[in-house]
Amino acid sequence: MSEYLNSKEAAQILGVVENTLKTWRYKKTHNIPYYKIANRVKYKKDDLIEFMEKNRIENVGKDKELN
Repeated sequence: MSEYLNSKEAAQILGVVENTLKTWRYKKTHNIPYYKIANRVKYKKDDLIEFMEKNRIENVGKDKELN
């Protein structure tokens, strides 16, 4: 069974501030599923991990020096 997290806990996992999640919900960006029950927002921990995996960028090719 998945663990449910409040916005503050979810933000910590994603490395953003809580207000960023609120903005994403309002603007309907980033498509992270959430639940809203009695004015409380909850996220499934598994959904947050899946979101991070989908947005993973692998460093492929040779490292290049930045000038």
